[in-house]
Amino acid sequence: MGTYEENEMKETNREILNEFMAERSEAKKLAVRRYIISMVEAVPTNEFALPHYPEKLRPIRPPSELLKMQYEQLTTGLNMFYSEARQRTFYERQIEQFITDSTNLSFETNTWIGGRNFDFFFDSIGGDVCEEYGERFKGLAIEVDGPIHDTQAKMGKDLTKQELLHSLDIAMITIENIDVNHQQIIQLCQSLKEAPRLDSRARGRVRRKVYLETILSRSSDDMLSFIFGCDFKGLTKEIKKRSKQNSCLKVEIGLVQPGGSLIIEEKEWLNSDQAANYVGISKASLLNLASLGKIKYYKFGRRNRYRTDDLKELLLAQPRGGSNGNQI
Repeated sequence: MGTYEENEMKETNREILNEFMAERSEAKKLAVRRYIISMVEAVPTNEFALPHYPEKLRPIRPPSELLKMQYEQLTTGLNMFYSEARQRTFYERQIEQFITDSTNLSFETNTWIGGRNFDFFFDSIGGDVCEEYGERFKGLAIEVDGPIHDTQAKMGKDLTKQELLHSLDIAMITIENIDVNHQQIIQLCQSLKEAPRLDSRARGRVRRKVYLETILSRSSDDMLSFIFGCDFKGLTKEIKKRSKQNSCLKVEIGLVQPGGSLIIEEKEWLNSDQAANYVGISKASLLNLASLGKIKYYKFGRRNRYRTDDLKELLLAQPRGGSNGNQI
């Protein structure tokens, strides 16, 4: 028997690895769902996608009105469940009042995107090309954070929210409570008024991405079957089965990220974002595991870099099931 400290460390390690595997399992499920939807969204409305599959497994591209209806039903339930946690703070109400009084912008409060809640969301604001987003961003979210967001747990969740919006090409502004003052809000409102506007078609595409990502994150297979007009659970099983037989399909599924962004090729060295996508966990979880010595990393100046071979070893060291396991 080990010492008390050794036993505590072993238990902590087990919890970390269990959390890692649970998050990876959820990421794999979402990866398959996103792969299916990426195929559906690539074809014209009402045309069958995935033509080489049996007819009952062929999803159709649903109209935006149906997606909006399902999104509203989902978010109504989420708002009721999290009603106490989502009470508006004094600082949020203050900012909301200033934006309403000094701009003619339409915006939403407590908006759900992919299972995450954001204080303010503007679907009509776009932006120019910038290094952070790689292209013109479409849509803007604003978060108003208090001192609790300085804790490690909250910082990890905030980082996950930023990654989600980044993958959807939606920009995000974070304002600390202590920075909320009259002059700060005036500057914010002025920036919002001067920001470029999206036309109605571009706004529709932003809303559709928000609807799809939230529905994929929160809906059951039965509901997805109704929305996409096919046996969604059966289609998921068929794609997993074919991916085991076709390594190219397996790679293609793994490359589909939120919003349809792709990792083009496998490299020997990856940065933190690429490594998190490769393993199938959030960047916050990756950095936490690296700091605990569970994932090897190397310093290049001030930046972390990860070897693809090390990440493969980590995945292979955590097998689940036998040869018939549900692995992508």
